[in-house]
Amino acid sequence: MRKELQAKKEETIHAILAEYTHFLLGIAVFLLLIVLAFYFFSSRQYQKNTEHVLLMNSFYQELDLCNGFLTQYVRNGTERYYTDLEQSSKKLTAIMGHLQAMELSREFDRDMQDLGWQLQKYQAMIEVIHFQIADNQGKQFNSGLLSAVSENAVKAAHMYDLMVMQFKDIDFDLISAVNGAQQRLNTHFARYCLVLIGLTIILIPLAVAGANTMTAKIILPLQKLVASAEKIRDGQIETFEDVVIEGSSYREVSRLVSVFNRMVLQLRDHIRTINENARTEAVLHEKELENMRITNLLKTSELKALQMQINPHFLFNTLSMIARTADIGNTEQTSVLLWRTARLLRYSLDYSGRTVPLATEIEMLGNYVYLQEQRFGSRIFFDFDLDERFHQTEVPCFILQPLVENAIVHGMKEMMVKNIHQEYVPVVQKNVITVKTRYNPNTRLGEIWIMDQGAGMDEKTRQEILKSLDSDHAQREKIGLANVHMRLNLVFGERYQFRLESRLLQGTEVGILLKDV
Repeated sequence: MRKELQAKKEETIHAILAEYTHFLLGIAVFLLLIVLAFYFFSSRQYQKNTEHVLLMNSFYQELDLCNGFLTQYVRNGTERYYTDLEQSSKKLTAIMGHLQAMELSREFDRDMQDLGWQLQKYQAMIEVIHFQIADNQGKQFNSGLLSAVSENAVKAAHMYDLMVMQFKDIDFDLISAVNGAQQRLNTHFARYCLVLIGLTIILIPLAVAGANTMTAKIILPLQKLVASAEKIRDGQIETFEDVVIEGSSYREVSRLVSVFNRMVLQLRDHIRTINENARTEAVLHEKELENMRITNLLKTSELKALQMQINPHFLFNTLSMIARTADIGNTEQTSVLLWRTARLLRYSLDYSGRTVPLATEIEMLGNYVYLQEQRFGSRIFFDFDLDERFHQTEVPCFILQPLVENAIVHGMKEMMVKNIHQEYVPVVQKNVITVKTRYNPNTRLGEIWIMDQGAGMDEKTRQEILKSLDSDHAQREKIGLANVHMRLNLVFGERYQFRLESRLLQGTEVGILLKDV
């Protein structure tokens, strides 16, 4: 009979608790759904407004980039620059299509139509410039061609300025409209929040009163359990005795106590096992640290050895060029060359076997480029296209100079042309060497490219070079690509990748890819 009454009491209390919980939960879910619905609507509206602004900014950025490609194309006249220019122009057309499809307001639609008309005129002028340059493909730029191209380039620049001014006016109006819409949205959201706060204030006393009534009937038996848990927290697990709660008629509490007692016993056994394992792991860890110290020493020694390999090679070539300059009696030029060389040598000696910021490596490369410009004169031209966002990354010193040297030595190509006597004679074509860096913040990938427009190589030669880089003999015996490849592997490991692209009589591109920088 007593057991039946106890079971009935348990069922009654459980039913009341469940009913009260369902009531409060229903109200909470209802209020939460209201807030979530409005929040979703607000988020979608804010996202839409933000997308409009971002799309406008994308158009401006792409327009600026397109104008830069046009300038490069006008200066150089190469098809590679026109490819970039054409792709950028297509992106502008796509972005303009999205902008014209927004339908924000009549004034905005009218402004977009005007801006689209200006863009079409700008793109038409690009095509005119391209036709002028394409008709003279394979010829050197002369004064007549430069004048014609420059005149149209000035017109294009004027169109670009007009689009920029019109864009700024439209962008300001769009941002003002978006801000106004967001402020109105925030005002409505604040009103809904006030209503919900008022309802919450009314429901809280009811919830507290009901909770106190029910928790008072079950909280007292749990206090002894909490006291035992605090002893465990204070480190008294070895002296723990099973928790016993008498007079409790609630199955949930009894079940909790039983699980707690089993958990403490298992925890005590587990702690004893951990302590035993920790002593063993401490010994193993000490041995592992010793092995790591030995590995680091070997890595540093090998890096210094590879650096000492590159230094004499560079010094011999540089001093030979200075000696030739001194032989012709150019004292002032010889002095400048010696000063530039001294800076490179001090850099090589001070940072041998060490790493430096990529910015420092590029700065020192400028001294080497100057020396080579003096050596080859008009037969060579250097172009620096730099993205400085990852230039503080530490790299081994003198990784760029050997790559640029290879581009100079192997990049010169001869072409057979007719002289005044109608005889074919070999002429060395001007070699344009580009040093380019790029960084992708989304993938954290930094790229370094050394590109030339020289002799290039066939696919068989390219594969042989790539295969030699993975040969231990080649890595330790050769100067240049193999040396740079080995040192980058030592510093970056799997975070480093090497790229070699080349076409016969079209040039070579050497790339260094660094991940997680």
